[in-house]
Amino acid sequence: MSKKAIIAKGEEMGLSVSLNYSGRGMFGATCLSVSGSRSELSELIMVLGTKARGYSEDTLGMGVVYYWPAYKGD
Repeated sequence: MSKKAIIAKGEEMGLSVSLNYSGRGMFGATCLSVSGSRSELSELIMVLGTKARGYSEDTLGMGVVYYWPAYKGD
C-alpha cells in the first residue's frame, strides 16, 4: 500500500491525516498518521487489509492514532 493510498482512504473516510506525527521512539522524526476513534481506525485497517502492515498505535485520551514510521513526513 502506498503512502498516497493510505492518505486517500483516510481522507475519504473523514479521518484526520497528518504527515507530521512523531511517535514513540522516533526521536523527533515525523511520519504519516491517521487519527480517530478506535472503531474508525479498525475499519480503516480492515478496508486496507494486509497492505496496512507496519503501523504502530498510540492512544490520545479519547482518540487513537495509527502511524507508519516507514512513511516519513514531508
